Amino acid sequence: AVFADVGPAGGRMHTARSRNDEVAACIRYRFREDLLDAAEATLDLRGALLDAAAAETETVVPGFTHRQHAQPTTVGHLLASYAGAVARDTDRLLAAYERTNRSPLGAAAFAGTTFDVDRGRTADLLGFHDTIENAADAVTARDFLIEGCGAFAALSATLSGLSTDLIEGAKDGHVDLDDAYASTSSIMPQKKNPDSLELVRAVAGDAVGDLTGLLTTLKGLPRAYNRDLQRATPHAWDAVDITTEATEVAAGAVATADWDAAACAADAGAGFSTA
Repeated sequence: AVFADVGPAGGRMHTARSRNDEVAACIRYRFREDLLDAAEATLDLRGALLDAAAAETETVVPGFTHRQHAQPTTVGHLLASYAGAVARDTDRLLAAYERTNRSPLGAAAFAGTTFDVDRGRTADLLGFHDTIENAADAVTARDFLIEGCGAFAALSATLSGLSTDLIEGAKDGHVDLDDAYASTSSIMPQKKNPDSLELVRAVAGDAVGDLTGLLTTLKGLPRAYNRDLQRATPHAWDAVDITTEATEVAAGAVATADWDAAACAADAGAGFSTA
């Protein structure tokens, strides 16, 4: 198809290129979009948390330390605390994006090329804001994946804590999860199980596992290209998919949850928490 459009010049497409710098560029090209999609999901979650917090500023609820009644607080205060954590998760994802969005093209195999290519122009055409100066670094580096997966692992930890607070709140009768985020028991019809949030909570283990697997794969690799790198990216893609989806589910659960102000208030003074 290229030859049909441009003629013999199409045969020059691979000039000054190697699989090594092309693969590195493709990984960065995809991962930067994944980071932005995840950041957008965190913004939606933060919005849901802040909206719910604003609606529940006067809903008194028990606060806990060591999972024991400690001091009364409000649902708004609790949810806003997670909004602050999610804001930092967004910052981490965007910081990872900045270091991901750099072009390795022109590095060729790992020592550059004698062809007179304009690396800056290539980077600009592909939407990269900068190039990676050292050619060996450009084709070898996967630390941007480590940074991104670290951000996903941190985000998953935030989601895990939020899920547990909502699960415990549902158990105590403080909050009713929307039916779309719960399921029934196969044998006990009186139950409403917070399945979606349990799965969100479980994602933290998977995301940490992906980060650990990535670090283990990259440990000890010399410059420049090694086939081990092929086993690095599956960890990153898995972390992207599961954490972004979990963030979207958490946002929906928060936005549709129904807090029972009377039940919360009745429980807030238990255990001498107002003494």
